[in-house]
Amino acid sequence: MNTQHHAAQPYPPGRIGSSCMLYGGVSMALALAMQLLGLFEQGDVRLQQSLSGILPYSFQTVVSEPVLFMVAAIFSFGIAFAVLDSPAVWRRIVLGLTALVLVLAVVPVCALWQIYFSPFFVVVAFFWAWFCTMMYTSHHVMPCEITVAKKTHEPHAQVHSKSDILAGSSAQNPARSSDAEGGHEVVKPRNDPDTKYQPKD
Repeated sequence: MNTQHHAAQPYPPGRIGSSCMLYGGVSMALALAMQLLGLFEQGDVRLQQSLSGILPYSFQTVVSEPVLFMVAAIFSFGIAFAVLDSPAVWRRIVLGLTALVLVLAVVPVCALWQIYFSPFFVVVAFFWAWFCTMMYTSHHVMPCEITVAKKTHEPHAQVHSKSDILAGSSAQNPARSSDAEGGHEVVKPRNDPDTKYQPKD
C-alpha cells in the first residue's frame, strides 16, 4: 500500500512564499559575506582595466554598495519566485539565462555613460538563488505544476448518452421517425405547397 502511494506521488508538495524568502535570503547573505571578505576586489580591478582598454575614457562614477545590494535583492528574490512559480524545467532555465544576460548587459551599458557597475555581487546572489530553487523544484511538486496537471487531465467534451444522440438527430431531422412496434424507419411525406395544383388520379 505504501508502494502505491509513493508511486502516485513520489515528491512532497512544495511551497512558494517561504522557499522564496529562504533561498533569496541565503543567496544574499552568501554574496554579502563574500563582499565583506573582499573576494570581489580583484575582479573589479581587472574588469575596470579591461573596460578602460576598450573605451577611450575612464570611469567618473562607481555604483555604490547600497545600490548594488538593492539590485541584487531584486534579482535574487525575483528569480526565486519566478522559478518556484513556473511549471516546466525549460521555463526555469530560460528565466535564469535571460536574467543573467540582463545583469551582464548592465555593465557595458553603464560603461557607455562612464559609470562602473560591479556585476560580481549581483551575479553571485542571483546565481545561488536560481541554483537553490532549481534544486528545490526538482525534488518537490509545486502548486503551479498541480494546477497544470489538473487542467491537462480534465475532459474537453462531455460524452453524451445514446438516447441524447438519437433525440438530437430526430430533432434535427423531423421528417424521419421510428416505428414503435417494428423498429423500421418511416419517412413522413413533407408538406409541399404545390401538391394542391397537381391533377388528381
